[in-house]
Amino acid sequence: MSRASRPAQGSLTLRRRVASLLRLAGGDLADAQQLSKAGSRNAAGLLRAAIGRMITAVLASERGEADSAAIAPRHPLRPRLQALEAALPMREPLRRDGSLAPASEGAVSPQLLLQAGAVLHQLCAAFGVDRDGEEPAATVAPLRPQAPAPPPPAEPPRPPPLRVVAATSTPAAKGQGRGRRAAARPAPSPPPARGASVSKAPAVPAGLTSSAFWTLIDRWQVPDGPALELLGHDGGLTRKKTRPRFKLTPAEAETLQLLQGLDTSLARLAQDPAKWLRQPLKVAPFQGTRPLDWMLRHPGQGTQDLAQHLLQSALRASLKGEGAR
Repeated sequence: MSRASRPAQGSLTLRRRVASLLRLAGGDLADAQQLSKAGSRNAAGLLRAAIGRMITAVLASERGEADSAAIAPRHPLRPRLQALEAALPMREPLRRDGSLAPASEGAVSPQLLLQAGAVLHQLCAAFGVDRDGEEPAATVAPLRPQAPAPPPPAEPPRPPPLRVVAATSTPAAKGQGRGRRAAARPAPSPPPARGASVSKAPAVPAGLTSSAFWTLIDRWQVPDGPALELLGHDGGLTRKKTRPRFKLTPAEAETLQLLQGLDTSLARLAQDPAKWLRQPLKVAPFQGTRPLDWMLRHPGQGTQDLAQHLLQSALRASLKGEGAR
């Protein structure tokens, strides 16, 4: 909302009148809210008085009329004031025969009270009235809708993109191009200086050693050559065809952890690992393949498949009370 272009202040008497009317409307509205909570039919009369005083304050800034229909059509709050008037209950809670109407017919809804309070708040803000103060209104200029903001200026048309014509290549130009490409290549980074920090590979957890691996293999009774294949170790046996002692890589340590987990699951199921590794598994996805052969054919993933199979066997055993086979 914006004020018209007439003088922003107005006469002191008129500004006092507008402020007083809005303060009285605020008191009527507060009393109406209290009576409405108590279920009194008199709340409607106070609400009617509050709305009437708000209309009178608006008309005082317009032309001194006393009806909402006389408010200028351009006034931004005219539709809301008229809607409040139309929503009010009957002026007097009396029937044609002179008897009092039921209290429900003159009741005021909380929603109507909230709407009236919102209009009063807008009027006080527009006229600059402090409802708890005693000063006159800051202005009594009639309210008008805000002018729409001008549209943003249109962007100037962009020029068409420039067309670049490639030059005809010549042997000399090709040689220059090769020289430019060679110059554009980044120079190889120099080796790290002595004493400079170099990023290290992830450390292998303690206990994951070749000795722990061979201890597991002895329990499983797997030959040394296939055992190294299970681990993914490329070194093979020593020249004397004996077991090598070596430091596990991170990948080998991860595989050993999988094998140890498989061994733990077999122990919980009271299975002899040496026998179980050589018994064909008829369930999918093994389809009659022995566990040891499955792991050798599918490095890494084969061990995970067997671990999942043992987990399912343990669940079935706990439900049926039987040992896994």
